[in-house]
Amino acid sequence: MTDIQTCADFVANLQRILKIPSESSQEKYFDLSTVNTIDKEELFRTPDLPVNDPVELAFELLLVEIEKEHLDKVIFGFNELFKSYLRNLTPGNQKELTDHYCKRILYLFRRSLNTFCYSEEVWIYLGNCFCPISLYLLEQQLLAACATFWEYASKMGKLALKHGLHTDRLQRSLRIFEVEADEQGYSQLAALVKNLRHNLEN
Repeated sequence: MTDIQTCADFVANLQRILKIPSESSQEKYFDLSTVNTIDKEELFRTPDLPVNDPVELAFELLLVEIEKEHLDKVIFGFNELFKSYLRNLTPGNQKELTDHYCKRILYLFRRSLNTFCYSEEVWIYLGNCFCPISLYLLEQQLLAACATFWEYASKMGKLALKHGLHTDRLQRSLRIFEVEADEQGYSQLAALVKNLRHNLEN
């Protein structure tokens, strides 16, 4: 009989992974897609390894759960990714970190749309997360994070529409955020979110 991992054990393991400090390296991994010309010295430099990334490890773990169609673990996984993102966010890393986490969340959502029989439940869950997360970012005055977060959420909304899923929660959250940002004097951010909302179904 195959051992079944409880949701509590799964979440504990995911939390342990996400607490692993990201490695920093003096020598950046040589990625050919990021250069215009290839430097021979860089090409033969050793060691030439990517840094260990806990978000990437969590991403791989969640891909397995999507493949197994373990809905509860996938939902818990998204929740842990979002919480880890918010805990590690600072004014200095807000754009880079939002890209780093939200890119993975977008990839996982895309994967769920193509292979997961519970994709609608996943989308409902994500839709319920967008508003409180974005309002927290606004409360912390992390404006670059707000803009980047909503750009990724809107991309997910467009993917959802292509697969016949409703975007009413997303539209409502965008509108709530737009009004709140405008009331707090962040007119450019409010205009960006308004534009994302209007272009969602185009």
